[in-house]
Amino acid sequence: MRTPPTLCLLIWWPKYAMNIYDRVLTGAPGMRNTRVVSISLPAEMLEAAETLAKQENRTMSELMREALRVYQRERLAWQDVFTYGEANAKRLGIKNEQDVVRMVRESRRQRGNTKEQRAGR
Repeated sequence: MRTPPTLCLLIWWPKYAMNIYDRVLTGAPGMRNTRVVSISLPAEMLEAAETLAKQENRTMSELMREALRVYQRERLAWQDVFTYGEANAKRLGIKNEQDVVRMVRESRRQRGNTKEQRAGR
């Protein structure tokens, strides 16, 4: 079986392959667009991260980058939810939690009356 060309490139010319990788990521040969940082993790969390990285055949850096991407995506999604809620609260004149409780009670009371009216027919 013949080895795919990209695999040969990585095996036989790793320096050249890294330069191609750098050029694709940064547009400039041999220049990294990353910085090394140090983080502190509790022992259990570090062990879990190392296990996960090993299971997924990733480096710890790749795992941490992916974790940050997921966190950013989720944070943006929640921000959209909050923005939607704030816009509707403003439209409905809701200023605080007491307004929400009052509106829920009114809605339930109206639905209860409607159900009783249907049952009485």
